Amino acid sequence: SRIYGANVAQISDIATWYGTAQVADDLIGDGLLDGAEADKGGFWSVSQGSYELTADGARATQPDSVAMLECPTPSGLIHLLVETSTQITGVRIVWRVQDKNQFWSFLADGDKCQLMIQDHDSWECLAVSDLWYLQPLAINSLKIFDDGKTFRLYLNGQLVFNKCFTDTRLENATGVGIGGINSNHSLYFRSFEAHPRTIPIPSELDLGSPWVVEGTEIAITEDFAGAAGDLIGKTTTSGSKVWHRNIGLGVIELTGNSTAKVQADAKHPNPGRTAYTIDWDHPEIADLQVDITPPGTRRGQGEKGRGGFIFWQDADNYITINNWLDDCYGGASMSSFFYLNGFEELFDAVWTNVGKRISWGVSHRLRMIFDGMNYMIFINDEPLLYRALTDVYPDAARLRINRVGIVANWEWGNDTGSVFQNFVAKV
Repeated sequence: SRIYGANVAQISDIATWYGTAQVADDLIGDGLLDGAEADKGGFWSVSQGSYELTADGARATQPDSVAMLECPTPSGLIHLLVETSTQITGVRIVWRVQDKNQFWSFLADGDKCQLMIQDHDSWECLAVSDLWYLQPLAINSLKIFDDGKTFRLYLNGQLVFNKCFTDTRLENATGVGIGGINSNHSLYFRSFEAHPRTIPIPSELDLGSPWVVEGTEIAITEDFAGAAGDLIGKTTTSGSKVWHRNIGLGVIELTGNSTAKVQADAKHPNPGRTAYTIDWDHPEIADLQVDITPPGTRRGQGEKGRGGFIFWQDADNYITINNWLDDCYGGASMSSFFYLNGFEELFDAVWTNVGKRISWGVSHRLRMIFDGMNYMIFINDEPLLYRALTDVYPDAARLRINRVGIVANWEWGNDTGSVFQNFVAKV
């Protein structure tokens, strides 16, 4: 998972009790509901029966009462509160209302819940159960989630019928409303709200687009071809840059087989962090990739993988990243270390578990994009670690990338012979 930003704000447009609803009404008042103006979304239309508004909510005064509101768009979340006494009669939310003869109905009473659809003069019952029912002397919550293809029904926070329903009939209908099966002067409807299926992010919470950049033009390639010997002094395959060892006492050698290998083994590990680099002419971004084969063939051989990249501003400021493969843990990880202003706190390293994506003797493609502040690490083209320097050090300054290269890192143990192949640097 990658979290790019966070913001907390007071949003005036949704400061009301109904928030993002496109139609809503607390159903508190006096007089008849038919023709009454809702808190938001227009005027109620009672298609049959009658309701009266009271200080406690609306109540049905005739049997089979249905009241509707027309929404601008189909609704994705509909919610209603129903206050009951000991005398419970059936209530319903109607939604996907095409007209008074075509709609869906979620009904609940003191004995059961029922899902039905009306199509002109015929009713179809899709589900009924006595496991869910209105509670007496309580404020009951009825809720519907509907994305146009599937919908879920909830009563008092429980998923009614223990399932989702998939049905697209009347999916584009925009009406919603309430229904009372019987006249009941001690059962009250309150706080009806219907929200659209999609809601734009308020401008106050717009964090802009996340950092996503990548190199589009190859600047340097290295195929590690040539006679066996130290990589120091070799000119890159393309780009005319020369390899230098900037950090450490270890050796990375050409093998004579178009690869470069850390000169180490399980009995003689690499002696600490070792970095080979080349000049980089694009200080604002570098997109590096290389194929790495960790040493060994299986767990238990004492082999350790610590191969990776370095992005270098100067001797006092650079970032290193490496894979971590070791017998002492059942998985593997990718790690990043920060040497800034001449100091490195190892326990500030940022790392992530990568499971079986890295294994002994199996080549993987490591890629990292870095713009001096933000970086993204990939294994086999899968993004696995994203950070900014300011995530770790809030006052960190952007680095200039003056050199780039490969590294055999130290991370609670040293590399024992990782192999590098097909180095590519893009801008």
